[in-house]
Amino acid sequence: MNSKTKSKFHWLTGVAIGILVLVLALFVLNMLKINVMYIFTPLIAIMIAGGVFLALVIYYLGRWMRIQEIQGTGNSTEQETILTEILQLRQSVDAMQKKLDNIESILEKVAE
Repeated sequence: MNSKTKSKFHWLTGVAIGILVLVLALFVLNMLKINVMYIFTPLIAIMIAGGVFLALVIYYLGRWMRIQEIQGTGNSTEQETILTEILQLRQSVDAMQKKLDNIESILEKVAE
């Protein structure tokens, strides 16, 4: 991940931040007793903010699940590679053991 990727937001995140800023601005206008909030009541603002928050949670939870799935697949291929290497090592050890047995039998014959 490079610096360009880190500095850019996903479009859904940008929209959510924009809506939250709008809700916050309208809430401040209400606190200052400016009549804009008669159109946009605090209850609606809270519902929209909650909906945006819920949408972000669902999006990032799905993203996290995809990342976990990708990492899980990567681990299984790594495990298969490791198991293959272990099998090759076992075969090498077995071949060396056979050679050592042959050498021992030859040494026993020479010793007699």
